[in-house]
Amino acid sequence: MFPTTLLIGCGRLGGALVRGWLSKGIDPARLIVAESHPTPDADRARKAGAEVVDSASEAAADTVVLAVKPKVWREAVEALSGKPAGTLISLMAGVRAADIAKALPGWRIVRVMPTTGIGVGRGAAAWWSQADGVADTVDAVLGSVSSLVRLEDEADIDIATAISGSGQGYVFAFAKALAEAGERAGLAPDIATGLARATLMSGSAVMEADDRDLETLIGEVASPGGTTQAGLDAMEQAGMPGAVNAAVAAALAKARELAGG
Repeated sequence: MFPTTLLIGCGRLGGALVRGWLSKGIDPARLIVAESHPTPDADRARKAGAEVVDSASEAAADTVVLAVKPKVWREAVEALSGKPAGTLISLMAGVRAADIAKALPGWRIVRVMPTTGIGVGRGAAAWWSQADGVADTVDAVLGSVSSLVRLEDEADIDIATAISGSGQGYVFAFAKALAEAGERAGLAPDIATGLARATLMSGSAVMEADDRDLETLIGEVASPGGTTQAGLDAMEQAGMPGAVNAAVAAALAKARELAGG
């Protein structure tokens, strides 16, 4: 059952969570949104029947989801000081659990790195916690809007950020490049974009339904001497694997920089 949950921050990720939760039919009466500035998703939550407050100090819940920008997290959690300790699920990149725990003694801290696909109930979320008894809460709060992967080490959150949290942006960038290549080859822009979108969604559906390794799935499409293999060879020669490695390395470096290490 979805626990009474206080969401602090209703911007990009917090707003996506609201949309995902509502699309999955969670009871809005179990949701409290703390957002100091008006946002479309906070308004959506209010209209659905959730409580919306200006500050977390005005609300109480055993489960708190912290979805604010890392630079303002200390100010955000100050509103929880003095309240009974519960479970805090942080969606912030670069803020270590130990630092949050120092600010909120006694609280069970969970770190999660989700994709914005949570907004349509199809997210991916890597999570870590050293606290006991939090798995059911994480599953109840996030399992309905994302697939969940539990990490063994907090440091792996930075890697998950670079691959999954940021990776959705890489996918969109690839779709954009594919559409633009279609235009250069002679397709109308709307047709090229539609084909690029549909193709990536088709590939995602195959990966979801077929758990064979990715090399095998590539082989299912790329016949020796065929058009797909010719395209893959060209991408290899153009440096696509290196570009992906560079993207992940840059995102990982930024995540570690945000964490101060």
